Amino acid sequence: MAWHARELGIHRRETAAAYPALDRVGQLFFSTLYKDTWFSTLVDAVPFTRWGEYDNEHAGSPEPNRPGILSRLAVLESELLTQIHSGRVDTSSPEFVLATESRWWPLMRECGDERDDGMLALIHPYADIRFNWIRLLLRAPCLSHPTLGASSTPIVARSLSRILHTYASLAATNLFHPCWAQLRRIVTCGQLLVLCTTARELGRSEAEELFAVFLALLKEHVGKFDFIPEYVAAFESVGAFVGLSVPVAPQPAPRVTLPELPFMFDYSLPTWFDTVYEPHLLQADV
Repeated sequence: MAWHARELGIHRRETAAAYPALDRVGQLFFSTLYKDTWFSTLVDAVPFTRWGEYDNEHAGSPEPNRPGILSRLAVLESELLTQIHSGRVDTSSPEFVLATESRWWPLMRECGDERDDGMLALIHPYADIRFNWIRLLLRAPCLSHPTLGASSTPIVARSLSRILHTYASLAATNLFHPCWAQLRRIVTCGQLLVLCTTARELGRSEAEELFAVFLALLKEHVGKFDFIPEYVAAFESVGAFVGLSVPVAPQPAPRVTLPELPFMFDYSLPTWFDTVYEPHLLQADV
């Protein structure tokens, strides 16, 4: 899909402007970028459409023309992954890490702004997960850094905690669907949880609470993947080794039924992406 977007030229402002407004190429590009960076971060590879190869004309625009938060997170992730894999930037240097976080700070506050306004309240958790995952991409490699290690450990602990608790809140609803993509994130958070525990960043009670959340999320994938019981047993052994008690799994509460989200990038119908979450992409009917 990213290859097609580049072939069509919708990643460049000049060629994108040549398309009719009803083609909604702005929406098409942002949805492509979102999926491209999502796949790249899962396989630890550079995005197909690399940062710097496309025009991001809305990135610094004031309200109401700036893109929605998911689009801006996709741009940040594309930028970071491109820099990590370029080999030309030391992404673990204090200068790079601190400057990058300073630019991210306003967006972090926006991700923490939980809303209670219908569809946006359903979408907020995914933005929160995405932002904290990007923070892990930046800070986790610095855990053993001589200068940044001391500040990276609490940031990593906070980010993995946000991801696990957000997934846990989704698991209590019908919006949680076991899949490999979220399993990779959850397992990565479990591994980092062990590191933060051995670094004494987390107290025993909070580490055990997070460990219980992590194991419960792993078990949500039983039946979807054959190897999950082995994963659970392996992590329980690791937890016991570092002194974390393995909690007795409580009886799961009935799931809360929430409105199903429409298909995220259905271009044939008006969706939440068009009308609610990405208002800058709205086009007047002609």
